Amino acid sequence: MRRSVPCHAEADGLGASRRLAVRRARAGELARRAFGRDARRQQDFVGVALHRAGSAGAAHHAAGGFASSGPVAASDPAAWNAQLTTNLHTAYAVARGFLPALRERHGSITFIASQAALPGARVAGVSAYAVAKGGVLALMRAIAQEEREHQVRANAVAPGTLRTGANTKAVPSATLMVDLESVVQAVRFLAGADARQVTGQVIELAP
Repeated sequence: MRRSVPCHAEADGLGASRRLAVRRARAGELARRAFGRDARRQQDFVGVALHRAGSAGAAHHAAGGFASSGPVAASDPAAWNAQLTTNLHTAYAVARGFLPALRERHGSITFIASQAALPGARVAGVSAYAVAKGGVLALMRAIAQEEREHQVRANAVAPGTLRTGANTKAVPSATLMVDLESVVQAVRFLAGADARQVTGQVIELAP
């Protein structure tokens, strides 16, 4: 049976969307604590996750956090670095750590990106977040190309604003949102047998 390794969020089992919401809410802080640029901590995290799962046929990176960085000319470098760490550096660390195990199982890795990283998106005031999520897509495409010979697939899901408790309070009531269950279903599809020939692709989830 193919085992799925969650990375800050999981998309399998009962209550998946609830766990996704809870873990995404804490992902920014956890990412900075557990990863940052510390390679040893990165490998420790991967080792613990693989020990618990036994093996990995699929990995899902869903760590992330949104924050407005304001106009580039007036932006805070610390805010920029925080967005890159939370959204991009953790994606790299998880991918690098899990790829050897995924090669053994000819598995897949799925990343959570954002509509902000897609062509035509409005990114004024949120450049740090958009750049970080754009980097996630570039990372995904690189892995899809590099790991084809090992039969490892890499894909991404790019949702609009997610319907979480924090977002519901923070954005205008008229804002259209994407349900977490839609993200779970997309991730399940990309990790499953029906998507065995799908790699290097992005599923956009519009509100």
